[in-house]
Amino acid sequence: MLERALGALQELERGALPSRNRRAGARARALHAMVPVGLSEALRVLGDGELRGDQEGRVLAFLSEALERFGEPRGLALVLTP
Repeated sequence: MLERALGALQELERGALPSRNRRAGARARALHAMVPVGLSEALRVLGDGELRGDQEGRVLAFLSEALERFGEPRGLALVLTP
């Protein structure tokens, strides 16, 4: 699902690039924030109603690494944010 979302974001970025270049010149750069909506609820389901810090950390680390791995080849600057 993350790859599909990044593919859609890449297409949106292609459409916005000409407009951004006209407004800001050569220094135009976009940073995209990805928000893991519903992560807390999903982790509660997996943790039998409890949030487990170690599990939460592993999922966030995985998502952060995946954003870097999938975003870089697409030319997208991405950050994971709450």
